[in-house]
Amino acid sequence: MEPDETPLPDASGPPEDDGRAAREFVGALFALGAFLGGVVLLFVYVLIFFAAGPPRGTVGYLAFVPVGIYLLITVLLMISRRWMSAGIGMLTGLGIWLVLGGGPCIGGLAGGGVLA
Repeated sequence: MEPDETPLPDASGPPEDDGRAAREFVGALFALGAFLGGVVLLFVYVLIFFAAGPPRGTVGYLAFVPVGIYLLITVLLMISRRWMSAGIGMLTGLGIWLVLGGGPCIGGLAGGGVLA
């Protein structure tokens, strides 16, 4: 071997362990998180809408509180190695909720209060 050559790693042995746990994607946790995001958020906002009616004035800003709490929980789950897949699923579920719930809501608001 020449002095300027670097030795190749030995392919016969197991890969080196650096002491960190590998992040694994768990499909069941992802599906559960996506379901919770899409269905539970939609259910919460439908209940809020029927209980309080359409948001008026400064009270309408309180509608952002459930989504803020949801995003906080999502980020905390994504930080954890064990629950990362559930957090990713919940973030995906938030996108599903925006399509399912946000689309008709924006359409109702743009239509001049058809939902009210």
